[in-house]
Amino acid sequence: MGFTLLLLGVFLLVSQFKGGEISLILMMWWPIIFILLGIEIIIFLLIKGKEDSIVKYDVFSIIFIGFLGTVGVGLVIATTLGLAEEVSAGISITEETVNLPSYDEIIPSEVNRIVIDGKVDFLTIETTNNREFAFFGTYRTQISENSELLEDDILSVKKVGDTFYVHVKQLPEKYGWNYRSSQVSATIIMPNSIDLELETDSADITLKPRSLKADWNIKGSQHATLYIQEDSDLKLQGIDVSNFISGHNEWVIEEKVNEEQREEWEYWNGAKQNGILEFGDGTNTITFIGAYEVRIFDPKLR
Repeated sequence: MGFTLLLLGVFLLVSQFKGGEISLILMMWWPIIFILLGIEIIIFLLIKGKEDSIVKYDVFSIIFIGFLGTVGVGLVIATTLGLAEEVSAGISITEETVNLPSYDEIIPSEVNRIVIDGKVDFLTIETTNNREFAFFGTYRTQISENSELLEDDILSVKKVGDTFYVHVKQLPEKYGWNYRSSQVSATIIMPNSIDLELETDSADITLKPRSLKADWNIKGSQHATLYIQEDSDLKLQGIDVSNFISGHNEWVIEEKVNEEQREEWEYWNGAKQNGILEFGDGTNTITFIGAYEVRIFDPKLR
């Protein structure tokens, strides 16, 4: 009993300096306590001899052994259910911003359409005058000391005929005691002469089309922000959009809901509307479908 108490005292002292690491070791090797108690009893019997081989326990010893047994059963259950690892991981979790794997490719000349879909929280799309397609960004995630950073590719890319398909994969989520997910912020650079079809799941999207020479369709965004250049030649079209924000009243608005739906929509989302706004001759079109909010930044109106 004395040797076991000595061992536990040493453990508690060391844990003050080592923290969670020594706690994890105890969770793994706790059965040694019962081994030491057994060894201590055997040594006692050998020393006392056969003539006095009865081991007597006082009330404190009985309570202490009962406590150790109860704790031992609890540790077995915790280890079996994985609770020990969850508690250890929860203690050592830190939140970090990690770079996403980048992707670069020259789009073949026969491609005239890019289709992008998948799970991303914040997405910025800009254009370039060449045929380069690039993807990069960061993700914010909770990482424990014993977990590895995500290294799998985030993109699935395939060319079929005249279309370049890009699927943004959802990063792994951890369920259980310590729920962990990742928040992705990505940037895509694409040619300004290729049509775009983008579909996301309630992402916040920022568009910087610059001198766009193609048509874009943006579907499923939560908040869409569009930066317009002074020489832009664009027609903006909103379909089933709750809010148009541009700092002026040049949108041509058509409400989509009937009178029975109006009160419910305005309470939860605002009335769904169609809207049109043109810059220049409106040669190329950017269409927003099902967005909650479309916000326009026009340098002429600042």
